[in-house]
Amino acid sequence: MSLQCQQQSLAECCSVANGDYDSRVGRTKPDRPVVLPNLAKYLIGLRNLKRWKQSQAASMAARRKLPVSYTAIRWLEEGKNQNPEPELLKGLADLYDTSYEDLAARFIDERYGLHPKSNDLVRHGREEGSETSPGGSPDVPASARRIAELQARIDSYEIELGSMQDVAGSGSV
Repeated sequence: MSLQCQQQSLAECCSVANGDYDSRVGRTKPDRPVVLPNLAKYLIGLRNLKRWKQSQAASMAARRKLPVSYTAIRWLEEGKNQNPEPELLKGLADLYDTSYEDLAARFIDERYGLHPKSNDLVRHGREEGSETSPGGSPDVPASARRIAELQARIDSYEIELGSMQDVAGSGSV
């Protein structure tokens, strides 16, 4: 029996019709979960709008001196990278002419289940003066200044709510 016949019979028993057989390695593809599938679809859509293949996108990124490689594009689009570096997201945003805030918000939404608004987006990256707290995640570091701002807003709302409750309780305006 020839090697081609062996591969063909192996492919038939491994359900080639479903795309489970990888002829390059001569075995079925492993069942690997796809992480960040919505982000992957979004990135594929952005790339397709430019009518680029993955390799063309990587070449354009290299010409623009963006920190985006072919492997990074492929892994994100195939759902193999669950923690893309902020620099990579920024590079992809520049490459695809979209806003970094939107791309980072989509990542945060899918990865952490948070729904940040672009103006309330926590610091995402290793900017000067931005540090993660001990034990915090480097993916989405929030600055202490931003946390203090939000706490001050909460405090002022609680004071205002207390005043409204006092007025409502006394019956006078």
